Amino acid sequence: MSRKATVIEIDPLMNGYQNEIENINNDVGSGKHIFLFLFMDGCGPCNQTKPQWKKIQKMLKNSHGNREDVVIAAINQKLFENLKNAGKEPMGYPCLRYIKGPSVEEYEDSSIQNKDRTTESFINWIESKVQKQQGGKWSLKYKKSIDCNKPKGFSQRQHCKYGRKMHRGGKWSLKYKKSINCNRPKGFSQRQHCKYGRKTLKRKY
Repeated sequence: MSRKATVIEIDPLMNGYQNEIENINNDVGSGKHIFLFLFMDGCGPCNQTKPQWKKIQKMLKNSHGNREDVVIAAINQKLFENLKNAGKEPMGYPCLRYIKGPSVEEYEDSSIQNKDRTTESFINWIESKVQKQQGGKWSLKYKKSIDCNKPKGFSQRQHCKYGRKMHRGGKWSLKYKKSINCNRPKGFSQRQHCKYGRKTLKRKY
């Protein structure tokens, strides 16, 4: 049964935890985006991280809340041995992991700049993995969902600052092209434009 992106918690004391673990294993096997927060009872840092992790649900509601290929779960370490393809047993807790098919990545090894245990950093981490569609481009539906009065995370702020200057279809407006300073291009795409995109004027004879 498919389910929309939600933040779930699985503990051996809860009824039906076996079914939830089975669902997670099925989700891993089907290639969904899996974000795990593995915690241990009596762990101070784990208890401090839990409230921040639970807030992910609210912040994801307007962006990825309707996606059925995103699974976000907090799981008691006592159940780790029941997980399939979740990587090696953690050396310390809390342990944050991203699983996509056979690939397992620690939160600390992710590409985001700030890796503290705050909700905003968790959102940046999730977005860095799931926001891109084929070809590395955002879907038009996702772009329209972004509120540039209150952008969430670094990537949305960058989009609101630079990305809206582009027309549909990925083409830059003439006004935006003229605004690029090729003596100091910003980012890879502007450098590529300055190197290849500018058309030279034809000589008049």
